[in-house]
Amino acid sequence: MIGLFSVPDKVSAIIKDSAVSYCLTVLCLIVLIWATLKFRSWYQGGSDPAADQAELLLDFKDLQRRGELTDQEFRSIQGQLVDDSADSFVVDTDAGCGPES
Repeated sequence: MIGLFSVPDKVSAIIKDSAVSYCLTVLCLIVLIWATLKFRSWYQGGSDPAADQAELLLDFKDLQRRGELTDQEFRSIQGQLVDDSADSFVVDTDAGCGPES
């Protein structure tokens, strides 16, 4: 008779152990996701948005030189990029790029 009463105790012990394992697994996943996001933001933090915008503007200037953009379209794009950067950089759009230089 004593053996019958010990079965529910064993089942409850297994449930408690699995609940603890589940909680620890979830906690580890949360920490891993947080660490991954933190690393990505640190790694990507070194990129210079001004350099990206300068490169983009030079690409648009090249499109304008090839006739794929009108002067008005280029000036509009240039104005938007310069406004977005809040005058944090100066781009020389007449600098050599493409086959002409």
